[in-house]
Amino acid sequence: GGMSCLDSLSALRGSQVPVERLVIFDRDPLQLRFGELVLALVRLLPTRDAFVEALFGRSMLSWGRQLGASTMLDFLDLPVDPAVEPRVAALLPERLQDVYAAAFACAARREGWPPVWPSFGQK
Repeated sequence: GGMSCLDSLSALRGSQVPVERLVIFDRDPLQLRFGELVLALVRLLPTRDAFVEALFGRSMLSWGRQLGASTMLDFLDLPVDPAVEPRVAALLPERLQDVYAAAFACAARREGWPPVWPSFGQK
């Protein structure tokens, strides 16, 4: 699907292969908009912590630990910083703000649809 391109970008960067054009594809138009959102966030946000904070509403730097599979649920138990969502939304083009609001609700507050990773440990 279209989101596999994001994994490829990381591998290409690690190999120092320049990317001039990226085509994302999926049969689901909402998935394409989500992919566009992720790419916009990658362009706008200077660090991994800023990117994680934009989606999950919590800062790894403030927490003092690195985020990973073994620490994700502890990270999600932290309170959401209410200033994150409006600050990040203001950086995005208007056409992506509704997708960002839905993604933030799912990832940061674990509400709404569709549920997103991590789904482990939840009933």
